[in-house]
Amino acid sequence: MKTLIGIVVFIAVLLGIVAVVPLFIDPEVNVSRSIEIQQSPEVVFTVIKNYDLYPEWIPWTRADKDAEYTIDGEPGDVGSTWSWNGDTVGQGSLTLAEIRPNSYIKGKLSFYKPWVANADDLWQIDSLSEEKSRVTWTYHTVTDGYLMRFMNLRYESILGPEMERGLKNLKTFVENLERAEDMLNNFENIGGHEE
Repeated sequence: MKTLIGIVVFIAVLLGIVAVVPLFIDPEVNVSRSIEIQQSPEVVFTVIKNYDLYPEWIPWTRADKDAEYTIDGEPGDVGSTWSWNGDTVGQGSLTLAEIRPNSYIKGKLSFYKPWVANADDLWQIDSLSEEKSRVTWTYHTVTDGYLMRFMNLRYESILGPEMERGLKNLKTFVENLERAEDMLNNFENIGGHEE
């Protein structure tokens, strides 16, 4: 009988912890990483806002080589969307929502599989000199589900290393562009349209 009471008490305490702990977990998540790149803010901005260049540096495209990727809309214009569907990367989309020429990009992330969620994909590009930029990549979301807040404790350890890898890939790609001016001239709307 004591064993049964002990098990019931243990389960009650465990359920109490599960019910109370999310009260102390912030529903808002911000994971940020930065890197310095030897290239002008204009070139960095142009590469980041053009989803057709993502396979060159974004880490998740290398994680699922069989995934399908599509781009809708004009590359680099507000409203253009990059979508993916694969076994490893799941299903989702990233839509260019706001740009400030050569300094800021905001994308809206929507995840459909394996779970449904929304987040902001934010990029701040600061000029350190004519040919040097500091790039900060931020993932921002607010968790709607009370118990889903437990996931907030893992975002930093899951996303942080992937973002660092992506920024290193971006740095390598951008710094090794043979002729950055030619690349810029290949894209219309170099500075983008402010929305």
